[in-house]
Amino acid sequence: MDATTKFRVMNLTDAYTKISTAEEAFILSRLTENWIDAGTLLSSCASFNEQDFYNMMKTLVRRKAVESDEEERKTVQTQQAQAIVIPIERRYPRLDIPAEILETRPKAVSEECIKEIVFLADYGEDIDLYRRLGLQDQPFNYATGSIRKRTIKYNTFFTQVRKEATSFELLKYLDAAEKAISATKRLLDKDQREIYDQKLKAKGAYAAKSDEKVAIDELHYQAALKFIEAKKHISAMNEIKLALHLNPKSEKYRELEKKIIALQNRDAAQLLLIKLKKNETLMWDERVMKQTLSELFELDNSPSMHLDAARVLANKNAFQSAIEILNTIETTDTKTQEEINALVSDIKKRYKAYKNKF
Repeated sequence: MDATTKFRVMNLTDAYTKISTAEEAFILSRLTENWIDAGTLLSSCASFNEQDFYNMMKTLVRRKAVESDEEERKTVQTQQAQAIVIPIERRYPRLDIPAEILETRPKAVSEECIKEIVFLADYGEDIDLYRRLGLQDQPFNYATGSIRKRTIKYNTFFTQVRKEATSFELLKYLDAAEKAISATKRLLDKDQREIYDQKLKAKGAYAAKSDEKVAIDELHYQAALKFIEAKKHISAMNEIKLALHLNPKSEKYRELEKKIIALQNRDAAQLLLIKLKKNETLMWDERVMKQTLSELFELDNSPSMHLDAARVLANKNAFQSAIEILNTIETTDTKTQEEINALVSDIKKRYKAYKNKF
């Protein structure tokens, strides 16, 4: 308790039932529902000895005659002391943070801490050891002691988060992040670091002044590849557009954008094919059917899509239209041609059986 400690009385009538001396009554007369700091209160009680004043205030607080902000301050100080400090400040690409991690995030683990963990888990293996530690500014000049200090910070960070974590998903990401940082130990060994640095220099890494934009656009590119692998093509397109925004001259990024456009078209074609399957009245309107097929093949003109569309039409007894689609397929692939021939033969048999019913 000191001059900055604040006091107030929420219920003066009740407070007077908990005092025993005239001095205590005098102090109560100076208090209201509004907070007042001890220094100001003491100055209004000029005849009081400072030590006696603080002893009386402790007694009044203990009896619950007076309310103090000291407990609240202790709680805040404890929380601040326990708050987990992120090892470095970093610019992040767009991160796909699982909802479970955000919903179960411990209070001591800030959102920035979560970002660092997810970043290292998702991108750690795709960037060099210096960037993992946030030491990309003239990395070859860092002393071993500086690198060791950074790895110690990360080890402390991971230990603190692990103590707080309750979510299985967060622990899974934490394991991956720790693995990414653990690999940086080789920088602490003089010989291993020399070999590693030579490999980086041979690749042209850090040949010029480090540009964080370059690192970020490469991370967006890597993210796009991961989303393609997960068949999340919309997210992949968002990532490659961000990469191109940062580095519009990259042919590598342009090529990947074309690939993603083709994949998105294929996705749209599949949705149209499903619509074709589910539409029971489509066969009765030749104009609409042809328009739908035209849209379908504009999105995906591959032999496999023609085969799929032909099967759908045949299953709806549109045998002639199915064969017309198969006749338009141009392929030099023997296996595909055999598949076309087999499907044409099957459709003709089914058409003959269908006619014999009527």
